[in-house]
Amino acid sequence: MKKIVIMVSFSLTLPFLIGVGGWPTTWLTPVQAVQRPKPGQPTQPGQPSRSRDLVIGGQPMGIVAADFNNDGIPEVAVADQSNNVVVVALNNRGAQLHRPRSFAVNRGPAAVVAADFNLDGKLDLGVANSYSDDVSVLIGEGDGTFAPARHYPVGATPTAIVAADFNHDGLPDVATCDQVSDSVSVLVNKDKGETFVRTVYHVGNGPTDLVAADFNNDDRTDIAVANQFSGDVTILRIIAFPVARTDTVHAGGTNPFSIVSADFDLDGRADLAVGNQGSGLVSILLNSTSGRLVPRPALPVPSGIMNVHSADCNNDRRSDLVVGSYLASSISTHWGRGDGTFAGPHTQSAGGRVRGLDMADFNQDGVMDIAVTKPDTGVVSVLLMAGNGSTLK
Repeated sequence: MKKIVIMVSFSLTLPFLIGVGGWPTTWLTPVQAVQRPKPGQPTQPGQPSRSRDLVIGGQPMGIVAADFNNDGIPEVAVADQSNNVVVVALNNRGAQLHRPRSFAVNRGPAAVVAADFNLDGKLDLGVANSYSDDVSVLIGEGDGTFAPARHYPVGATPTAIVAADFNHDGLPDVATCDQVSDSVSVLVNKDKGETFVRTVYHVGNGPTDLVAADFNNDDRTDIAVANQFSGDVTILRIIAFPVARTDTVHAGGTNPFSIVSADFDLDGRADLAVGNQGSGLVSILLNSTSGRLVPRPALPVPSGIMNVHSADCNNDRRSDLVVGSYLASSISTHWGRGDGTFAGPHTQSAGGRVRGLDMADFNQDGVMDIAVTKPDTGVVSVLLMAGNGSTLK
């Protein structure tokens, strides 16, 4: 059966909380929304503050790049945490985002994922709402617009979301990491997006991010979770859904905040990269033939809130790493050598503090570009990459 894995993934002045209990708390700087958009209606035209920037207002957090209007080029959907909407902006084929429209979700949207939940050939959206503790599902119309959201409860404070076929029935499901309840919620897709039924897995302390991949090559999609406060990674190995075996490995740093999976050593197995907020390191965990995750030398990056993403940035058929730093307002590119080690980094200014990050070829030149959210200023930026996979155009 063909496997569906669609990845990946925050006018109020409430800050976004990362931290509970007696652990250190990280706050995103509160920002004032520029304008509260009316759900389902166009916002005011975005004013470019620099090339290929779009001001959407509010507090843009998670972002996903995908083709929402079936024109063959990627657009973006952004979780606007302060305005309780998801904003979808189209692409004018020159990588300039325009015509943003907002669609109501529930309270405190933090992350967003795209998948075709009803298998109609049109991409839909799943949004993790960190204040109302639920997921909003919006069915796409295929023209960049979406039907009204339906909401499904998950655990306390969902901070990240992925879509994949966890029960092996050919339909994409949804999973969230629920930071305050120390759990992962899997919402199983029933009746092609009409209903989602929750299954709960307990993980480490303070799960902040998660990724879906097949870690043991059994043709079933597993889940890896970065647990910020226990400093480890939980692997949920799906045996026969909902049965799963739980493994725990050290994150290789302190306060793991972001996690991504790719085959970094070209051995056909899914590996992990973990961004550690406290120690300013990206840990590389290679998947061995025995299924154990073996650490490789970590990559130094700016400490603080970060978003780690993997893609082939220079078209050499090797997985690279791109790290967006909130405190340093930077984008760092690390080029994979194909053996689990990396060259670089090449670090450049992102023009503002980065929170959400995704990658796609926005200008259709055959090179992956970067889209980021900047919650301090209410801006979404598309950063075009040159052919060498490093220089921002």
